[in-house]
Parts: sequence; structure tokens; C-alpha cells
Amino acid sequence: MTPWLKLFDLIPHRLQVRIGQRHLLDLLCASDLDRFREPLPGLFEVAKLAGVTGEVVGNRAHGGKFRGDDQKLVAGLLAEFHLVQTVGLVNPAGGIVRSHLNQSARDFQGRQPMLFRRANSPFLLQNPRVIAVPRRDPLQFRTRFGDISQFAPAGGGIQMVAVGRRQFAHSRSSFFFRFGKRQEITQNSRMNATFKLRPAGPNLRNSMRNFLPGAVPKCVPGLLFVLCGFLTAPLAQSKSGESIETLAELQARLNGHLAQPRFAAATWGAKIVSLDAGKTLFEYNAAKLLKPASNAKLFTGALALDRLGPDYRIKTSCHAAAKPDPNGVLKGDLIVYGRGDPSFAARFNGGDSSKSLEPIVAALVAAGIHRIEGDLIGDESWFHGAPFGSSWTWDDLQNYYGAEVSALSQEDNVVDLIVKSGAKSGEPCLIVARPDTPFLNFINRTKTGDKGSKREISLYRPVGEAVVYVSGQLPLGTNYPDAVSVHRPALWFVTRLKEQLERRGVAVAGKLRSVNWLDRETQPLDFSKLTEIASVESRPLSEILAKMLKPSQNLYAQLLLLQVGARSRKSDNKGQTTADAGIAELNRFAKETGIKPGELFFDEGSGLSRSALVTPNAIVQLLIFMSRHRAAEVFREALPVAGVDGSLRGRMKGTAAEKNVRAKTGTIGYVHALSGYVTTAAGERLAFSVMLNGYDTDGKHSVKDDLDPIPVTLAGFKGRSDKP
Repeated sequence: MTPWLKLFDLIPHRLQVRIGQRHLLDLLCASDLDRFREPLPGLFEVAKLAGVTGEVVGNRAHGGKFRGDDQKLVAGLLAEFHLVQTVGLVNPAGGIVRSHLNQSARDFQGRQPMLFRRANSPFLLQNPRVIAVPRRDPLQFRTRFGDISQFAPAGGGIQMVAVGRRQFAHSRSSFFFRFGKRQEITQNSRMNATFKLRPAGPNLRNSMRNFLPGAVPKCVPGLLFVLCGFLTAPLAQSKSGESIETLAELQARLNGHLAQPRFAAATWGAKIVSLDAGKTLFEYNAAKLLKPASNAKLFTGALALDRLGPDYRIKTSCHAAAKPDPNGVLKGDLIVYGRGDPSFAARFNGGDSSKSLEPIVAALVAAGIHRIEGDLIGDESWFHGAPFGSSWTWDDLQNYYGAEVSALSQEDNVVDLIVKSGAKSGEPCLIVARPDTPFLNFINRTKTGDKGSKREISLYRPVGEAVVYVSGQLPLGTNYPDAVSVHRPALWFVTRLKEQLERRGVAVAGKLRSVNWLDRETQPLDFSKLTEIASVESRPLSEILAKMLKPSQNLYAQLLLLQVGARSRKSDNKGQTTADAGIAELNRFAKETGIKPGELFFDEGSGLSRSALVTPNAIVQLLIFMSRHRAAEVFREALPVAGVDGSLRGRMKGTAAEKNVRAKTGTIGYVHALSGYVTTAAGERLAFSVMLNGYDTDGKHSVKDDLDPIPVTLAGFKGRSDKP
């Protein structure tokens, strides 16, 4: 016969403060541990509080394993709860307050030593024994003492004052404690409970401070620490092999994770919805506006798919006043007119930057050009507006993730660098640029340090300049990779194009120039007077989308927003920028998806903006809409896969979420987000969004510890949304 499970022995039967003789505190006294089939003694402790009485009116344990209708006085418990018994309390104003706990008892994780009294007086702790308690997910709770109206004089003896618990648990949790063969875990023993807590009277700690000055400040904090240690089990500590089989357990586990003390000053937002049943499994601050960071790319990518289609390609044209003559000489200027194609980049060519401009070079050679007499002009006037996203900060602009936005972009408008130590200490370091280009001027102020010395390398490109200062030191025998953005990317485009044309035997006699939308306001381009010499098309949007979402590429996201904006912008609306037109189209799209007004405020497409705000409601609604979209599969396949690729390559490995979760990450200063899709262990498809604002890692945890436990828990969930 399976030994009886002594429920609720995980926490004390009595939580008492003793005033007078002997001990001030009695904690974790679990009496009569070896006797089976008895109701828990001392679940409610007598306290002599004026005008408050009560009684146990019945037991509600499953299976009748506790003696029914066990009557017991309960006096002065002002923050009432019930775990094993149904309690009726008579408060000072009269009227019975009843409550039940609805709680599932499940197996516990691991083994944790706990001290229990075997017998005799609860405060003497005679014959103690330490028991390794198999436990899993103890209750998450905020420890606050209940209130006491007054103390009753004790007539010279020991007076016991029951300490009530207010807000003992945030939500549903799971727990049990067993004896006998502790290696076994009984899954079919469970019990239900609900909390209803109410305040009354002055705070206990204030009362105790007045009654025993100096005593409680020493005792109470220790008590809080011990209880938190025993009764808190965040998701991050859960084992991948554990299972959650009910919706109540899932909600309790998620609530427990969000309620960890390290998040006390931060703001969480979360929502989880079943794509199959349409039911919300969990939500927390789901209607609160939060910063999304790169989760904004979900909206930009979905907008581009909806408005342009997965097969859409972006055209780059080469124009001149006339075709080349029979000798292959182009008499005038050659204008390279860009429309925002991001695929002139090594990431579309197996990492080989030498192939990035090959399509356009091949097209010009095929057009019969051997010499260009005029200038080579990079025209980026297709987009109207600043070369940066709205609300980007100036200190982002030299970094790869803050690269300038241009209708004529290549190599992500970034030069990759490798700083290598010199041959011996004291020598300057070597700076290697990829692609190698004279377009940037590097000022080398580095030196090589001794082996084991500190690595300190910094880059600084003043805004609007092509000069990069490289400073610091590297230990001998090491190197340091970094990247720096390029100012005036359209000019850099034609600079590299000229280099590659010359390698193919095409000479450029004229100058290199770039033209933007402001230049075209005074010198408009009349295409009716020009001839298209050559053109190339980008990779399909479906491929660009994956290159944008998986590595979280900011430039590509902004280019896609501008692509939509350029198509919808009215040419006669001189005051509207292309980005403004793109945002207007995004807002119309959001309305079509079912997002409520006031739940989305974007001003650019990448999430680098510090002004962007969105609710978890809106993100999940977008995910639901896109799961039913004609391009649903393209959208889903473009997302990073946990443990496989993109920004989730190194996350959630060895868990049920690996190769399962497809989600967009988001990280910016004190902002972390993760939103996407996951399939549970029961085969139910979920859309989720988790956002954490105003939080920095504490040195002991990483963003993986903060966000990843939630999708991992969802992936291992064996229950269903329609079965609580």
C-alpha cells in the first residue's frame, strides 16, 4: 500500500511568535509525522485575540483520507485560508466568512533538506531529524504578516500569538510532501483549494515592535528568508523532464516565475493564446503598453508580406541618356537608381562579400559597356526622409545595428573589422577591414599588451564622418572582432561598384557622386529622357524576411517599412516622408488584424526606437492573424528556431522547446522580449508574447534565465487549454 502523503507538511503547522519565556520563534514543527490517516494537527493555531472566534466546519480532502468533520476552535485567524479543512470564521462584526483552497498536489523536484520535529513540544525541537524532501514547484508567495487587533495578557506564562498570512499565494500552485519510499512519486493524490484573504487591524510587525522593541527586527526577517527559501521555485529551476498536466499548474508556474523578487522593480507583460481553441491560457499586464525592442520586426515583416507578397522582388536600375556606342563607350553619366534592395550583401552570398555586387556588374558588362565617360552616380532618392529611423539615438549610429538607411545599400552598410595583436608587446595592433575599402579612414591608436593583459578596444566614428578611431590594447596572440557603420552608403555603393567594374575591364572616367531626395527636389529625375541600360532584381521577399527576422537585422526591417511606404506614399504629399507613409500603412494593417486602437505606437520598423510601444495583446493578435494568413508558412519559417538558428541558436538547447519554439527576440537597453509560436507536449499550438521592461540582469542571471523558462514550460505542457 502506498504510504500516506502528509499534505502541507512542506510549511509549518504553526507559525508562532512566542512572547515571554524561552523561544521567540517556532518554525517548521511538523508533529506526528509517522502517523497516517489523521488530519493535520495545528493547521490553525489558537490565539487569544479580543472578540474573534471561529471553528472548523468540515474537511474537504479528496478520497476521505482525513477524518471528516473534525471540529476545532479557530480563534483570531484574521487572514484565513483552507487547505485540508473548510473553515468558518466569525469576525468581530459578525457573519461567517468561508473559504476553500483549490490546489493540485503534484510531485516535487529534487531533494531539499528540511528540519522537522518528530515529537514532544513544538518549540523545544527535541528529537529533530533532517529529511530530504522531494519537491516540485513550492508555492510562490509574498510573505506578509496578518493583522492582530490586540494582545491578551498572558498571566505570567508563555503567550502564543498566531501569525496570519496575508496574500499567502499569488495564484494556483502545486505541492505535496510524502513519507515512506521517498524515491517514488504518487501522481494520483491531489487536492483542491482557493484563497480568500482579508485584512483587519494594525500590522503585526508594528504591534510587535511596540511590544518587544528590538526583538522582531531580528526574528521576522529571518523568518521571511526561511519561508521564501522553502516555498519559492521559479521556472528557471525546473527540470526539463518535469511535466505540467493542468492549466491551473501552468498558470501557477508562470505566475511564480514573474513574481520573483529580482523582477520587483521591473514591468512584465505576457499573453498566451491557443491557436487551436482560441482560448487565453495566461495573461499578465496584457493590455499594458511596453517597449518591444526587436519584436517590432514582427509587425514590419507581417506588413511587408501582406502588402507586397512573399514573391515580391525589388528592382535596381541603371540609367543613362543613351545606350553605349558600338565600341562600348557610354558618353554621359551612369545613374544607379536604388529602390531599397538589401540583398547586395555577403549574407546572401555564403558570406562572400566579393560576390555582393556581381549581379549588377554582370548586367552592365552584358549591356556592352567598356567605358563610362561621365560620372558614376548612386541615386538614393527613392526614399524621402532622414537616413535613420525615428527615435534612434546618436550613439547607435556608428554601430552595425544603427547603420544608415539608404535606397542604395550594400554589405548592410557596415564594414567588419578584425583587430589583431602585433608580433610583440608594445607594437601597434593590425586592423583588417572586410570588405577591404579605402572608403573609411582608420586612425590606429592601439598597442599590443603582454600575454594575459586586459583587452580594451574601442571604436569611434564621429557622426557624419568617414574617419574611425581605433584605440586600446590587445593581449599578445589575440584578436578582437567588431564592426562600424558607413556614412553615405550610396556613395560607398558606387565606390565599390567602380572597383569591381574595373576588375572586369570597365573603365570609369568621371567622378563618383551620390544623390538623395533633397537633391532631386531641385534637380528632378526625368525618366522619360533616360534609357534603362541594365537592371537587376533582389532575392524574393520571403528570403529577405528570413534574413531580417532570424538575425534581427535592423537595416532590413527599416528598408521593408520604407518599401511599403514608397508604394503607398502620394507623390503630391511633399510633407510626408516615406517612413511616415510606411507607419500609416502599418497602422491600417494593424486595424485589419484586429488590434485595438491605442495598443500600438510605432515610429519606425526595426524596434531600435526608444519611443515604440505595444501591448502583449497586440503582439499575440498579430501572431494569431498571421497564423491564418495566406503567407502563414513563410512568416513562421522566417522566425528564429530555438537551439537551431538566428538569435535563438544558443538558447533552449536540450529542452522541449528546442526545434519547437519559433519566436522573435528583442533586446535594447533594459528591455527584453520574446514572442512567437510553440507547440505543447499535448500537440496544442500556442501563440505567446513575453515582455520585460525596466530590468537589467543581476549578474547571476541572463536573459535566458528571464525569458526562456516560459516557452520551455509551454513546450512541456501536457494539458490543454480547454481542460483546467
